[in-house]
Amino acid sequence: MKTLLRAFVLVVAALLVACGAPEVSRYKVISYNIRILTDYDTDSLHWEVRKPATVAMIESEQPDLFALQESLLEQTRYVESECPQYVRIGVGQNDEDPASEVNAIFYLRDKFDLVDRKTIWLSATPDTCSRGWDADYNRMATFVTLRDRSNDKQFTYVNTHFDHVGRVARIESAKLIAERVEALRAAGNGAIIVGGDFNSELEDSLLTPMQTVLGYARSDSPVTDNKGTFNDWGRAAEGYIIDHIFYAGVAPQEYRTLDGDYGAPYISDHYPIAFTFEM
Repeated sequence: MKTLLRAFVLVVAALLVACGAPEVSRYKVISYNIRILTDYDTDSLHWEVRKPATVAMIESEQPDLFALQESLLEQTRYVESECPQYVRIGVGQNDEDPASEVNAIFYLRDKFDLVDRKTIWLSATPDTCSRGWDADYNRMATFVTLRDRSNDKQFTYVNTHFDHVGRVARIESAKLIAERVEALRAAGNGAIIVGGDFNSELEDSLLTPMQTVLGYARSDSPVTDNKGTFNDWGRAAEGYIIDHIFYAGVAPQEYRTLDGDYGAPYISDHYPIAFTFEM
């Protein structure tokens, strides 16, 4: 009888512990400047050579979500066709112009429900297709809010690409993204990830608004690296980091620069960056 009672007490204690400790879920996201399709890139640097390596990277990493910058519609559709397990979100930076770049977000179709989506342009009129300040191109940010079907947990991912020429545009873009993040958090969206090509190193003061409202995945993850993200096909200075992931409302676990061998000398002139977090 005592044995049965002890077993019953242990079972009840285990249930109480389980009820008291909410289940933790882990997710992996990738930000990747895919390098625009252009005939200026020849031989092993051309998209035709790099594109199977891009898919190999995705298949190797198996992220819950990945986000592309600088992806023309042809490139976006190729990735979409080769990765049918993902749903693609995103419009062209020139408002659905097939020739323009897409800041696409791909998420696992069997894992997440789409709660909300939005595109803004990095300009003084963000809700309409427009070019901002001294930017050389139209620049934008794609927002998606996803719900995990298995546990109802939600997070918002923001994919952006700051202009490479206009410094004023980069300064104002950082302010705009920070303002939108603050608005999301005020509305109850606690878990937010912002990733992309910021064309700026972290030490640049223009990223201060981002760092004021968000943590920095690279420095805050217990497992991390300090590798450069822009390789310029092997010509860039070592440790040149202009691709970043920021976060709020999640627990950082791991940050990696994906510079492995995926079947091509370089899959892009940028290395993808991966962030694993818990919530």
